[in-house]
Amino acid sequence: MTHIKQVVIPLDGSDGAEITLPYGLTMVKLFGAGLNLLSVDESGAADTANLYQSYLTHLDIRLKEKYPDLAGTWQTYLQNGKAPDEIIRFTLEKEADMVILAAHGASGLGASQVGKTANKILSGTEKPVLLVKSPPPEREHLIHRILVPLDGSGIGQAALDLVAYLAPVFGAEVVLIQVVEPVRYMPSIDGLGAYTMPIDDAEIEAEATGFLSRRAAKLREKGITTTTVVKTGAAVDLILNYANENGIDLIAMSTHGLSGLTRWVFGSVTEKIMQYCTMPVLVVRPHPPEGEPKA
Repeated sequence: MTHIKQVVIPLDGSDGAEITLPYGLTMVKLFGAGLNLLSVDESGAADTANLYQSYLTHLDIRLKEKYPDLAGTWQTYLQNGKAPDEIIRFTLEKEADMVILAAHGASGLGASQVGKTANKILSGTEKPVLLVKSPPPEREHLIHRILVPLDGSGIGQAALDLVAYLAPVFGAEVVLIQVVEPVRYMPSIDGLGAYTMPIDDAEIEAEATGFLSRRAAKLREKGITTTTVVKTGAAVDLILNYANENGIDLIAMSTHGLSGLTRWVFGSVTEKIMQYCTMPVLVVRPHPPEGEPKA
């Protein structure tokens, strides 16, 4: 069952890492989640540990001054070790339901530590990760429209399930988008050449429209305002363009997938979306099929 009860935010002492805090506090307000603010001292030196502890103490004071009604909903922690390993271990220890991570640290106590370790954390945890790349908008409700790219396979369902839980609480509209990239050339069996594969674009688009309509119907049954969009072309460009031009506040994606006659390898699309977009990206790892061991 999907729920958000514990959230972990790694902080390296920089302003760049603190852009995650408004999103964490939103989870506190809307879901009653506990917020775990974690710094990792990789140096092991006493003076560095003192700097981190001073940072966390002053952060606690600042948050209490700014959010007095939420005081007591967060805890600060300082751990020693390699940042990615400690963050992943701590996430498991706290049985966290989400990690909120700054994509790039600035110059702070951790010298961009969070930014350097983002990929390792993303690949090393099975928990959903909300990756934040820029300061949030100055408004009370941070997320009004959520874009969920799907590829026609079942892989994207993991992100969709989490969005179906989040959207009603956020009061957000969900936009389901599928970008089809028809394969025109396939390698021959002997590897010596290629052959053209006849594909009917209209047929593929109709199939995508039907797929999204079925997913949208399930969301609408939950009272979620849902829109569907089908486009043909380069997935990354079209997803980013749509997001930038249509007031999207969050993109939610699963980590990988394959989609039959379309050559969308979902992992590479997700990676490029995280690299080039400026809005938050929620990355959800699909559960393995029943009976299949976890990776």
